[in-house]
Amino acid sequence: MAVYKVTFTPSGPYFFGNEKSFAYPGQKNGGAWGNLYFIRGEEMPSQTTLLGALRYCLLPLKGYQNLKAEENKHAVGESSFHIDSTTVQDFGKIKALSPVFLVRGEEIFVATPFDHNCHAPRTNEEAPKLCFYTPFQKYEPLTTPEGEKLYTAEYRAKEGITSSFMSLNDLHLEDGLFRSDVRVGIRRVPKKDGFFKKEYRVLQKGFSFAVLAEIEDETLNGFSETVTLGQGKVPFAVQFTHCAEAENVGVGYLAQKVQTALKPLKNRCENTYYCLGSLFLDTVNFEQYYRDNLQFAIVKTREFRNFRTQVGGRIEKSTELFRLLEPGSIMIGENEPPVTETIHQENARQIGWNHIIRIGGKENA
Repeated sequence: MAVYKVTFTPSGPYFFGNEKSFAYPGQKNGGAWGNLYFIRGEEMPSQTTLLGALRYCLLPLKGYQNLKAEENKHAVGESSFHIDSTTVQDFGKIKALSPVFLVRGEEIFVATPFDHNCHAPRTNEEAPKLCFYTPFQKYEPLTTPEGEKLYTAEYRAKEGITSSFMSLNDLHLEDGLFRSDVRVGIRRVPKKDGFFKKEYRVLQKGFSFAVLAEIEDETLNGFSETVTLGQGKVPFAVQFTHCAEAENVGVGYLAQKVQTALKPLKNRCENTYYCLGSLFLDTVNFEQYYRDNLQFAIVKTREFRNFRTQVGGRIEKSTELFRLLEPGSIMIGENEPPVTETIHQENARQIGWNHIIRIGGKENA
């Protein structure tokens, strides 16, 4: 088993769709979602998108006209990710993925924890032009109808919640890594307004998307491939680099790097948990869980609908809509946030979801 850092570098503006970008099963023509005039793509690729790209890279025979099912099945598994699978799926040589992160050279960037105090001073003496991750320090008890919770006066609604990325070298923040590229299109639907706008994303030059991948193949170091991703089929340069320092811990190496980077921070609430990747809670009502178990939480959510590629290239869409907690979400409570040991959760974790890190407590101080 080898662990690789796999980077994905877009060749230009790209468009990763979301639930509000496309029609969905059961939608009638002219429905509310189908009439969107301005649609926006996501900044980051999903774990399922990157898994699909890796599977394509490892296919021994590309192109369905020459498909030998058993060879491809051995290499990448029989089917794409299925969120409703009743068994743990097999993706051939691909055994596990880490959550997606950003890289600039050897420097790693992850989603800044949402408890960053955006009102804190943005500079220090050594690097006056940089802003550094500064978590909330002061929490006060607050009695609510849902029980005893925590409150922090350090949060300022005007500043809101950070949407930046944090360097694991020195905890400085990078924002503005994505810019917009708005394009005008023409609908080909009779008797409808002709124009619409579509917002592509552009990743700042020098940065790439990346994952750590556990793969049963020792020969991929230096291997490169071009894969088209997203709507519009934008070419991405994919590069495999052997990650020797991760051999003993696998994709968990990323979590170790985050904990090491955050270790010097003091005065953090003991039971603070950080979502390194998206959190999929298929068996848990989060609102109820918050009322019963958490003292404080800052989370963002996004909707997810499973797309599966069938043999022949046909796309099948899930009829059920799921909700994910986004990377950077923070939870404080007596117990570790729920990641139940169901078959769904095992499938979710192996593709890079549900990686939760404890970043508070004596072992992190």
